[in-house]
Amino acid sequence: MISIGLESKIGKIGARIALAVAAPALFFFLLEGFLAWTGWVQPMRLLQQVEHEGKIYWTTNQQYGSFVFERATAPQPSLIWTPAEKPAGVTRVVVVGESAAQGFPMPEFNLARILDALWHQPDDARRIEFINLTMTGINSHILREFAREVLVLDPDYLVFYAGHNEYIGPFGAASVFGGFQPSPRIIQLLIRLRRSRVGRLIVMISSSLENESATHHLPWQGLDEFREAQIAFEDPVVQATARNWQRNVNAILDRAQRAKVPVLLVTPAVNLTDWPPLGSQSAVLDRESAWEAWRNDDLTDLSSANQMYGMAQEMHLHYSVTEAWPLYRFALDLDLYRFRADSGIRDGLEEIAKQREIPHVDSDWQLHEGNPVFESDRRYFLEHVHLTFEGRVQVANTILEALAPFLGKDGAMQTMDSETIATDLLYTARSEFEMWSRIVDLYQYPVFQNQAGANTRVELMSSYLSHLQQSVDSMSSFAQVQEQYWRAIERRPWDVELHFTFAQHALDARAPDEALNAIQAGLSHSPRHLEGLLNLAHVQLSMAKLDAADETLSVIASLDQMHRRYPNLAGQLAARLGNYEVALTHFQRAADFEPHSGLARANVGLCYLALQRHQQAITQFRKAKALGHSPPSLLNNFAWSLLTQPSPQSEDIEEARRLVLQALDMEPQSLTYLGTLALAEAAAGNAETAMRHIGVVREIEGVIEQLEPELARWCVELTL
Repeated sequence: MISIGLESKIGKIGARIALAVAAPALFFFLLEGFLAWTGWVQPMRLLQQVEHEGKIYWTTNQQYGSFVFERATAPQPSLIWTPAEKPAGVTRVVVVGESAAQGFPMPEFNLARILDALWHQPDDARRIEFINLTMTGINSHILREFAREVLVLDPDYLVFYAGHNEYIGPFGAASVFGGFQPSPRIIQLLIRLRRSRVGRLIVMISSSLENESATHHLPWQGLDEFREAQIAFEDPVVQATARNWQRNVNAILDRAQRAKVPVLLVTPAVNLTDWPPLGSQSAVLDRESAWEAWRNDDLTDLSSANQMYGMAQEMHLHYSVTEAWPLYRFALDLDLYRFRADSGIRDGLEEIAKQREIPHVDSDWQLHEGNPVFESDRRYFLEHVHLTFEGRVQVANTILEALAPFLGKDGAMQTMDSETIATDLLYTARSEFEMWSRIVDLYQYPVFQNQAGANTRVELMSSYLSHLQQSVDSMSSFAQVQEQYWRAIERRPWDVELHFTFAQHALDARAPDEALNAIQAGLSHSPRHLEGLLNLAHVQLSMAKLDAADETLSVIASLDQMHRRYPNLAGQLAARLGNYEVALTHFQRAADFEPHSGLARANVGLCYLALQRHQQAITQFRKAKALGHSPPSLLNNFAWSLLTQPSPQSEDIEEARRLVLQALDMEPQSLTYLGTLALAEAAAGNAETAMRHIGVVREIEGVIEQLEPELARWCVELTL
């Protein structure tokens, strides 16, 4: 029997423990309430209400990406701009998902927009509003937050297309963004604490105290963020990840069910046949033993992704693609870099759909096992999971076929080909060229360097780009593209992306007035369209409308000054205004954001040259050239910096002369480059040649004044 004294001591200890737990929670809620009352700090939300021209709209918060990933230039959620009050008679379908649904690397051709084009053909009178609520790099832990907020849009239907980022997304087993947790409830608690007012206050204080090496100052590196994170198929976290995935998807469906919003689950498509594994264990068995083990369904020693992929290719090429599919899928499961939805993700979706008796589309199966005309995944995929334009149309067709009965479409949907949809969306050879160019750039990341056949793949893509470049160069006149744009706008007046897409064509055709008109037309319908605003600033700078560009850049900074393109544009404006120190700061940030960009280095070099910091300018120009950025303007500026430094050596003078001669080979009519050559000849002591060039350079105003003091330094006897 416990004595009264002992009971008293236990009671006191319990009270102290309760106080220790309750006190922080009480302080948190009091501080949260105080911050809400003062309005000093707002919680992080995905969706925001804004007023524009007397109306209220829902739009996405362009600071949400830095909240999720704690990186400069982090991916941002797709922009939505839709009336807060749903118009009468309009049905809203919201597509929720990751980068594959968002349309990486050309988000203007996202899955929701293609669904919209497939539905709204000339004979379809009913208006369906397809909303693209997607974001690169996220997984089901963050998609639960999306599902919580999407309900304010009053959706009539949700399309859920996700599953590729369960390992590498926030709180995934291979993620660098939040530690892996076996319990989604703990993860959701951590996320909610971070997005609370108190959480945002802590982030603001810590950010102000951290130095530039802190993670949230680092640029986003895409898949290369995870190059050190390899996970074997037999690792227990693979099963734990599959469990977390199912719990999160069920939580999303529970929330939608309570709101009486039906959901279509879509198994995302993966590249099976044209994507060798990125990481593989060594083979344990030889070829014959591996085939025998596979035929006997003994997978114990079949742990090499490369071996299984090779066996799948052998079966595919020499025997049967039908029998090759299981081999391809097992090779995917064994890939140590878990960048694709594996069997645990696929099976989990199918199991959930069966248990809950809800609609489910396996778009991956439709492209592969269910595709009677399958040839190669190269037709459908850009790389591992992101779809070509044709692949997007194929997947969208399968989704819309499942949606049609719920959207009031009687009978089967007519399958639309990619060429028809490309015309409707103004997807041209230029768009195709831009898409594949970005994929080639993606291969600069080290995570792809050890992939089998990576060099061959890049060569094939480069060859295709050369072919596309010829198509772009020989494509129909700008007037014909403009006419196609007008026809598309007439068919799809609500599609703002048509304006921004046409603006790119206008810029290529050196028609800045047409580009400006198209961008302004798009912004009149979607005033917070970040890419549109960035393009507007670009056009305004090219037209020397500096005050207008300054106003546009101020708007961009208020939305997302960490966008990769912003510092370059801000630097251009500052340089135009002669504020080279300010320009240098912007251009240095641009170079940090784009470490492989020679243009960014060249701009930094120009600022150093303008500030008479020649050695630093030379270093930057040399880096730019090494990165493959060698336009004639850079060669000329590089040469000028070598010649005008305080004590150039003979090798500097000779290098400068070679550089400017290269520039003149590319642009032989440039008097500016000829002036630099005159300076190089004077520095080399070739007075007669220099004087002959000067006679020609006299024709251009301003160049001779710039040359005179530099020529005088060499004490060359020239009559100017």
